[in-house]
Amino acid sequence: MNGPEAGARGVVGLVESEPISDRLLAAALSAGGLGCIRVRPEEGRLRTMHTILACDVLLKSFGAYSAGYFRLFAAARALRRRVVLYWIGSDVLNLGAGGRRWGRATQMLVNRNLAVTIGLRSELEAMGISAQLVPIVSDLTAFSPWPLPAEFTVLTYLPGHDHLFYGSEAVLDLARRLPHVTFLVVGGFMGGQGLSNLHCLGFLPDLVPIYRRTTLLLRLTPHDGLPKMVLEALACGREVVWSHPFPHTRLAKGVEQAFAHLRDVCTFPRLNEAGADYVRSRYSFQTFARSLSEEVRAAGRG
Repeated sequence: MNGPEAGARGVVGLVESEPISDRLLAAALSAGGLGCIRVRPEEGRLRTMHTILACDVLLKSFGAYSAGYFRLFAAARALRRRVVLYWIGSDVLNLGAGGRRWGRATQMLVNRNLAVTIGLRSELEAMGISAQLVPIVSDLTAFSPWPLPAEFTVLTYLPGHDHLFYGSEAVLDLARRLPHVTFLVVGGFMGGQGLSNLHCLGFLPDLVPIYRRTTLLLRLTPHDGLPKMVLEALACGREVVWSHPFPHTRLAKGVEQAFAHLRDVCTFPRLNEAGADYVRSRYSFQTFARSLSEEVRAAGRG
């Protein structure tokens, strides 16, 4: 089936997924010379079909392995539009754990898969899915390191719906064991009542003021992609304690290792200039925008 090129009108239909990531993808597509319109399946079949007709390619981040997305992509292909899936982390884990049935069916309709890390690409290949490597990078990675705040402060991300996967129990344990340390939580998590040093801030459209208040980023997940918060924190010169190996971060495979790292950084806080230099030299929003747009155009050409 031959569809129009993404350059024919240069319009990409961005299927809504996660608000912050969607805004970043829209900005990257725009910087790459492509237009972007939002596709909202919940608005109803007729309106969704009109939106699909107005674009050349559908782009969906955070995978797709449900009957609803199968129907959406089937409609797009029936209208001779192309489909691109962007895999970014736990979506690959979910695909392997329970979503493989609809994932296989959906792949019959997908023209191109993208993955943010080599590891995720390998996991997809083990399931018979070929993907192109395109790391997601925000424009914050161009920033220079900021001075550390006067108060030692730990930043972490915990969603409301799947906070255990993101290490909420470990975060609460660390907050109890380090009562003199301030913990800032972004995302939908609203737990930790009774801990005066833990502050749940909800979803924030702009994390720049939060990074300025932060000494260290904490991320404890059993499976991950390449979180933009990790790159952003490093670019800002912050220490990062993460459960996956990455240059100029501190590896913590459990709460005890994380506790040791937090005590060490709290005792000797310092800018992570090596981490900032590494991110600035290897990751840029401009490269991300160019790579994403090239992959979308390639999908449009078939």
